[in-house]
Amino acid sequence: ARRLPRRSILIVDPDAASRALVEAVLKGDHWVRGAPTGQEAIDAYDAPRAFDYVILDVALMGPPSGAEVLLALRKKDPKARIILLTQLASDSELVRKCMPQAYALLRKPEGLKDVRDLLT
Repeated sequence: ARRLPRRSILIVDPDAASRALVEAVLKGDHWVRGAPTGQEAIDAYDAPRAFDYVILDVALMGPPSGAEVLLALRKKDPKARIILLTQLASDSELVRKCMPQAYALLRKPEGLKDVRDLLT
C-alpha cells in the first residue's frame, strides 16, 4: 500500500477533549499541534504555509474570536487551508460569514470521523 505524505496540522479548539480526540485521530499519520486559544494559533502560524491545514473551531469565544482567527490566518497566508469544525448549524450567521474563507466545514461530533479523509 502506498503511504500518504505526512501533513502538518494545527488544531484550534478550546475544548481539551475535542482537541485531544482530533489529535488522536490524526497524529499517527500526521504532525499535529494543538492550540487551545486563538492567540496561540495566530502566534503558531508564524510564516506562510506554516501548516498544511488548520482545523479551527469557528465558535471560539476569544478574544480573538474564531472569525477573527480565521481572518488573521488568511492575512498571514491567503492560501491557508482552514477547515471549520463546529457544533453550530451550517446556516448559522457565524458559519455563513466564515464559509467563503474556509477550505471545508465539518460538524462536531459526527464530522470528526471525516477529518482524516479530508486530509488525504
